[in-house]
Order: sequence, then structure tokens, then C-alpha cells
Amino acid sequence: MTLIVIAGPTLTFAAPPPGWTRTVYLYTLTESGGTGPFTWSVPSGSLPRASVSAPVGA
Repeated sequence: MTLIVIAGPTLTFAAPPPGWTRTVYLYTLTESGGTGPFTWSVPSGSLPRASVSAPVGA
């Protein structure tokens, strides 16, 4: 028997900027390592109103 262990993905991101009303923000989360493809999701609740989640280049 051969056991192959693959490291999980790593998320890299800076602390988010302070939030202000009526201000547009672009905040990027970057994944590296692991075995993809990966998807992003909100496990409970929802994104704040008017928030948009999109892949880079969309």
C-alpha cells in the first residue's frame, strides 16, 4: 500500500480596509497549494447587501 499525503490549500490575504458607506472596495483572497479546482462559498448567512463575489478577471 502507498499513502500519498497532499498538503491542503493556503489562503493569503491582508487585513481588510476599514469599511465606509458608499465606498467601493476590491478585496482579493488568493489560494495556493492543494489540489483544485476550488470554489468559494458563504457557509451560513449571506454577503452584506450590494456585495459581489467574482473570480479574478470576471
